[in-house]
Amino acid sequence: MLSPPVNLSPRWLGPHPAYRMATYWMTDLACIAADRCLQWLGGEGYMKAYPFAHLFADTRVLRILAGANEFVKELVARSL
Repeated sequence: MLSPPVNLSPRWLGPHPAYRMATYWMTDLACIAADRCLQWLGGEGYMKAYPFAHLFADTRVLRILAGANEFVKELVARSL
């Protein structure tokens, strides 16, 4: 049995705005949590010996890999 054809109409413009909002929200919250952990440890948190330094660096990269957060906010604003 064949599956129905995929809808490739021009109305499909990418991921749903809720998906974009969720990625922005989660990457922002992850960065806030990592920053608070770093602040809790003080200057020692920036040492590579602690896992929080790696966590902070990884969450900063998430803001870029998930789509630059400023760009994602603009896309969500356009879709609303």
